[in-house]
Amino acid sequence: MRRLALPVAAAFCALAFALSLSLGSEVMGPSVIWAALTAPDPDSLDHLILRSQRLPRALMALQIGAAMAVSGVVLQGLTRNPLASPTTLGINAGAAFALILGTTLLGRADAATVSALVFPG
Repeated sequence: MRRLALPVAAAFCALAFALSLSLGSEVMGPSVIWAALTAPDPDSLDHLILRSQRLPRALMALQIGAAMAVSGVVLQGLTRNPLASPTTLGINAGAAFALILGTTLLGRADAATVSALVFPG
């Protein structure tokens, strides 16, 4: 059973990646996706949408998911606790405290300020 875990997870990841390229306000078929990736037509709106919107979003989702998985494994390894979560070390509470304190003192809550406050917290 354990031997199947990685191939099944990889298959689900590939399926989710393909669906994220295909689905949107307009559904694109596999032939359109393949043509946009291998021989893009600069005059095709579908190719433009796929290459400038859907593909970067899907690639970023893969990278963020991998980073979150690695951070979870590191957290579980450091605490030697297979059930470790961000609340174990107070990471969520520290980020929330820094956000509340910073927005109260600065009076701003735009995206750049929130990111700058939450990361060190």
